[in-house]
Amino acid sequence: MTSLQGLSESVGDFMALLSQNGLALNQGASTLSNASNNLSVSSNTQASSLEETAAAIEELTSNIAANSQKATEMASLAREAQTAASEGKTLSNTTVTAMHEISHATRSINEAVDIIENIAFQTNILSLNAAVEAATAGDAGKGFAVVAQEVRNLANRSADAAQQIKLLAELANTKSTDGLQVSENMMKGLDVINQKIMMTTQLVQDVANGSREQMAGINQINSAVAQLDQMTQQNASLANDVSHLSEDILGMSQSLSDTAAKTKYRKESENRVCRIDMMFETNKLKFDHVNFKNNNFGKLKDSVSAWTVTNETQCDLGKWIQAHNNESYAKGPEWNDLLTHHAHVHQKVQEFINREKSGGRPEELERIAKEIENDTTKVFASLNKVRVVACLEDQ
Repeated sequence: MTSLQGLSESVGDFMALLSQNGLALNQGASTLSNASNNLSVSSNTQASSLEETAAAIEELTSNIAANSQKATEMASLAREAQTAASEGKTLSNTTVTAMHEISHATRSINEAVDIIENIAFQTNILSLNAAVEAATAGDAGKGFAVVAQEVRNLANRSADAAQQIKLLAELANTKSTDGLQVSENMMKGLDVINQKIMMTTQLVQDVANGSREQMAGINQINSAVAQLDQMTQQNASLANDVSHLSEDILGMSQSLSDTAAKTKYRKESENRVCRIDMMFETNKLKFDHVNFKNNNFGKLKDSVSAWTVTNETQCDLGKWIQAHNNESYAKGPEWNDLLTHHAHVHQKVQEFINREKSGGRPEELERIAKEIENDTTKVFASLNKVRVVACLEDQ
């Protein structure tokens, strides 16, 4: 009877555990299914968005490449403009030098004209003196007077020509001075232009360098996005696989819950199945104790005299009790009841053997056998209560 009770309780415990785990598994599988479905939808959405992002980045890459090419061309043109400005500055320097030389030559001409005017003036004075002397000489000086007159005429013509040359030289000097001023202003302007072109060249070069760095950076981003897109596609595929798997798990957990729901067991079993190892250990100990009783009763036919049964501290249950005697669940009345009933079983088995071998009356043996069954049932109940206490501590 006690063996059937132990078996019934063991099966009940197992079905209670199966029911609880099936329910928890069903809830977890349902949550997993919902989460995996959401993950699948999110992954597919992310993959689609990432594809659009990759396309936009690819277009941006093309634009930056075009800008980089234009910036390089602008830098080349700016360098050519800088070269042209430098050449213009060189020509301007040459022009300024030539204007200085022209101005110097004009001053030399003016000096030479002054000498010519002075010579013409001296010649005119000498010709007047010669004319006066020729008039004093009378007829003898008439020929000389004619020559003096011609010399004076030549001196006057030389003075007039020198005056015209002087005017032209002064005009040339004025023009060369103006040209020198213009050349100097042009040279200053070319200096400013050259500086601006140099600044522009540097800015364009910076833009070109920045465009190249942008290009390098966008290429890295493009590569990273491509890799991320590939990983996202893989994640989307895995999410779909997980979604299908979670649906399968949900179906199996539902089937497990349905199976457990169709099995009848005592509800108190649900209060003592939190510790699975302890459940299997105590159920095994129940059967071991039933075997202890049956093995001793089986020896009655073969043994002539009484024998000493295994002490309550030496059987498997006794050893388990000693091993767990310091646990927190071994401090209450349930544990003390277990010790008492367990000791009674061993004592009553020993008493039954002694009475049977000493010729005890059948009704006396029957009474002791019922006490053994009763104490064994109480041992099983105490073990169950101890497990309930242990489960309460875990909550």
